[in-house]
Amino acid sequence: MNEQIDKMATLRERAQRRPTTLKSVRNLAAVCVSCVLVLSGFRSTESLESSLNGTARLGVLSLCLMHAAAAGTCYVAPVMVGRLGAKWMLVAGVAFYVVWLAANCAPHPCTLLPAAASVGLGESLLWTAQVRQLVTV
Repeated sequence: MNEQIDKMATLRERAQRRPTTLKSVRNLAAVCVSCVLVLSGFRSTESLESSLNGTARLGVLSLCLMHAAAAGTCYVAPVMVGRLGAKWMLVAGVAFYVVWLAANCAPHPCTLLPAAASVGLGESLLWTAQVRQLVTV
């Protein structure tokens, strides 16, 4: 009798795990595809930043500010991801990347430097949230 109960419990556990596994795979695919799409556009623009925005060394200054902001906010990002959730921080991180890419369409120190600082925050948020999301999958 106990063996039948154990078998039924095992079958129930397997049935409950199956949708979760499918959902986990779908979430993993969504995170991976979205990060590849965003980062491919970002990295290509970042590689051309110093040559596209060469006036007054705006491109180099923008890159320096971006990486300094990323290094400075990497201590704050885990707290923000923990409080607001990994999925919402993924969305916020991508939004910061989009703002920086849009600021490169009209490069001016008043638009590009604040956008570079914000993408530094977005970079640390995106990477932290991505790791948190992948660990929970």
